[in-house]
Amino acid sequence: MKKKLTIDEQIEDLKKKGVTFEIMCEEDAKKFLRYNNYYFKLKSYAKNYPINPKNGKYVNLEFAYLVELSKLDMYLRKIILGMCLDVEHILKTRMLYDVSRNEKEDGYNIVKKYFWAYPNTKIEILQKANSYNFTSDLAEKHSMDEEYSVWNLVELLSFGKFVELYTIYYQEYKSANYSDYLQSIKFLRNAAAHSNCLMSSIMKPNPDKPEKLFLFSTPCVILKKKGVFICYSLINTLIKFMASLPVMTA
Repeated sequence: MKKKLTIDEQIEDLKKKGVTFEIMCEEDAKKFLRYNNYYFKLKSYAKNYPINPKNGKYVNLEFAYLVELSKLDMYLRKIILGMCLDVEHILKTRMLYDVSRNEKEDGYNIVKKYFWAYPNTKIEILQKANSYNFTSDLAEKHSMDEEYSVWNLVELLSFGKFVELYTIYYQEYKSANYSDYLQSIKFLRNAAAHSNCLMSSIMKPNPDKPEKLFLFSTPCVILKKKGVFICYSLINTLIKFMASLPVMTA
């Protein structure tokens, strides 16, 4: 069990690990750790820097570099979260458009299939009707319905649950869709929304841990289909998805 550290002890711990304070002095570093970011999160960015195997200390790692990475990470999260919210809206719009044009689907049948595959989701919706949130009124309004319409359901589902519905719909009705992108986008969206460190693993992947997730051009394994791991690059997947969307005209 690791010992709890005061801010002064955190600075000393970093110095023992080879982190230097030439660009940002120790006093400014203490202020940053008190008012701007916390030790555990800031230290996670050090994973991007090499360690000298002889003494176990970081090589050429300034505290200011960790600060800059934390700031870049914050801006990146904001950009990604905005993009992912747009993606969610686009996916819902496209799927409901396809439902409206599908003569084989009445908007209720696909919901039955979804609830059959994920029965706990209906229970969660009923629980939402008794809670206080932005969709509780809608959930309460339809809580006694024997059947749900897909256009109501999409407003009650989290993005992760919506991905499940989206996948089932396009498995049932084969047509152009974006299912191949959704696991990477879901991972990014959740990471950004929960303020996770996105830039703590931008080095080359560890061959001993092929399942580890990576952000940029390095592969990240996030799915396993029929016993085969499918590799994605998270950022590249999101950009590729956005680039694949049709151009909107007035």
